[in-house]
Amino acid sequence: MFKKLFSILCLGFICVPAMAFEIVATVGNDTISDFDVDERIKIHQILLKQSDVRRDKVLQELIDEKIRRNYALSQRIPFDKKEINDGVRFLENQNGMSEGELKTFFAQNNLSLDSLYQQIEADILWMKTVQTLSEKNRIVSDKELKALRNRVKKDLLKQMYFMAEIFVPFEDNKAAALERIKEAEKELWEQHNFPMTAQKFSKADSAAYGGDMGWVSLDSLDKKVADEVVKLSTDELSEVIEGSDGYYLILLRQVQRPLTSTKTEAWQVSQMIVPLEQTEATLKDLKDVKNCMTFTRLAEKKGLNGSGMLPQIMVARAPDDLYDVLKDASVNEWVGPISATDVAIFLMKCQTEQVDMMPPDDVLRQQASMEKMADESEKLFKKAKKEMWIEKK
Repeated sequence: MFKKLFSILCLGFICVPAMAFEIVATVGNDTISDFDVDERIKIHQILLKQSDVRRDKVLQELIDEKIRRNYALSQRIPFDKKEINDGVRFLENQNGMSEGELKTFFAQNNLSLDSLYQQIEADILWMKTVQTLSEKNRIVSDKELKALRNRVKKDLLKQMYFMAEIFVPFEDNKAAALERIKEAEKELWEQHNFPMTAQKFSKADSAAYGGDMGWVSLDSLDKKVADEVVKLSTDELSEVIEGSDGYYLILLRQVQRPLTSTKTEAWQVSQMIVPLEQTEATLKDLKDVKNCMTFTRLAEKKGLNGSGMLPQIMVARAPDDLYDVLKDASVNEWVGPISATDVAIFLMKCQTEQVDMMPPDDVLRQQASMEKMADESEKLFKKAKKEMWIEKK
């Protein structure tokens, strides 16, 4: 078996080896070189902004791609190279880029488009394979829909916590992981910027969102983390928590108010944010404001960025300070000023209504189908991996 691949530069009848790449893995008839791994690491670091990317994990990522691609081709799954362009455009849309901007970014940062194209091709081929081979199994029965509905209802009524995390896995060096999480903790106390610190230190997927985990239930957390979360107050940072697979720092942002039904009250709220020195003038402007439309027009005209109608707020999940101010307010009654750093905030409860947090059946049926497809994908990948010849160097 060849240990190196040579890039050949041919001039007339003379061919000169331009570069040698060490082969680090073989999957079926495909090879993966150290150059392939290097290029994918650069994508993780520059495009995805991930630090401390582990080489062994990137190699495994490339091996898994080869397994999926080769298995799809063995099943004669059709593929048109034009689909790669569709995949690139999809990524651009996801990242708020205009058409062609991703290719320009790759060129400017000396990143390999070939590596990106290979990943897109493998992903599309695998998705088609799973869809084709599991088409019948993805049909959701009424019994399965009912079971999902009951599960979703049970989850909605659980005590929920809005949290952010910094997670550093043990991997092969527990001492180094502890040192890193301690460094993150020190930076938090010095800079008080959780999103920035999470992006810098955390290895969890939530790092891309500044550590935000959204609303989670205790049973979805590492038990040691859950045991510490219930001890925290709103906006309190935990001490370093040693979980089963790594160290955590948890910031508890909010605790959901208890629910006894999936139907709950929701508010439509408008807000006006003004510089602190304009508080008195704003109070005069608001003197004759009697309804939400007039309040919102004034907010959009005279308020700072962020003024105007807010997205609908579930009362059970309303921030504590907003809930305390608006819970006793009547519809079309403005309240304020609420003093914040350099600004004053005025609020109006425009509308209240009962909403059902339970998704409609068509959404639940689609969710059930996606869950079944994910299960089929996992089973199929295990089968493909078992059948594929794989060798790491």
